[in-house]
Amino acid sequence: NDMVYVAGLPDTVTEADLSQIFGSIGQLKYDKKKEADKIWLYRDKNTGLPKGDATVSYADPFAAEAAVNWFNGREVFGRRVVVSLAQRKDGDNLPASHYSNPLGAPPQQQQQQQQQQQ
Repeated sequence: NDMVYVAGLPDTVTEADLSQIFGSIGQLKYDKKKEADKIWLYRDKNTGLPKGDATVSYADPFAAEAAVNWFNGREVFGRRVVVSLAQRKDGDNLPASHYSNPLGAPPQQQQQQQQQQQ
């Protein structure tokens, strides 16, 4: 996997900030349409402000792993961030913030897990 998921970022962060910091680990993928590094900053639909999480794509999967090893749990832009290898949308292992519940499981799967525990 060549993409990392970053959580815990401040709402003032920009794509350029992420490009500079995460590009220090390895070459980032280049998005020809945007003419910029391939970084997706999740934004609030109403305010347009960053929500504190992003994905960063590397040209090399080994650089993505190195970014997880280096940045996970470290302070970036004054905040301790969580960095993990991102999962594709077709997988069930998306980061927990992609779901409406804090456990990270899809709602029907969470209900099944709760029923099994009882």
